[in-house]
Amino acid sequence: MQALSAFDPAALTACSCYFGGGTAIALLVGEHRESVDIDFLCTTQQGMRALRQTVTSNSLGALVKPGAHLTLHREVIFDRYGVRTVVNVNGTPIKLELVYENRVAVTGGPVASLPVPVLHRTDLYTEKLLANSDRGSDGAILYRDMIDLAAMIATWGPIPEAAWIKARGAYGPHIDLAYTTVLDTLRTHPAKWEEACQKMHIDAHWRAKLAQTLGIPGPEQRRRPNHDLSL
Repeated sequence: MQALSAFDPAALTACSCYFGGGTAIALLVGEHRESVDIDFLCTTQQGMRALRQTVTSNSLGALVKPGAHLTLHREVIFDRYGVRTVVNVNGTPIKLELVYENRVAVTGGPVASLPVPVLHRTDLYTEKLLANSDRGSDGAILYRDMIDLAAMIATWGPIPEAAWIKARGAYGPHIDLAYTTVLDTLRTHPAKWEEACQKMHIDAHWRAKLAQTLGIPGPEQRRRPNHDLSL
């Protein structure tokens, strides 16, 4: 939150940049997992142009409030796809990305609990469906996109139909296939589920809540040979 408070919300809005990704979701739903990277999506060409005009290789320009201190840990890299760097917060390096989203139309606005504009809830779902389709089957990612979707579902309710429609408009039926594949993987490979929870520091409360949402059987259910894993 300290790093987020250094950003100028008006400047971010002027650049059509909205906070999203796993850290945004974690902060909004109650920190279901460890996530510290800061990800913004720039949602218009005009915003992307304004973003590139304000940053330099050694400064984030008008994106940072006057007088605020956000130490760069690495050179700022910027191109037509976005802006990337690493910032230092109390000695901890944190990856910062502001990426141009041109696959789907998304937007956002202010929320009371965070100091920066945030993607609208439906678009947070949409982006996670797209991310799960891109990388959900990569075990190195620890199934974090499905876990984030589960946290949103447990907190806010089912994935909105509008999110499915947007995601399918970009990626077609692979959205549904990837969702089903990752869900089945977690349901049928409890060791992978446990590893993901452990490495992302998901506590017992959230672990139980997420497992229930995803339909992942507990230890007692796993010992039943005829347990039904269908939705």
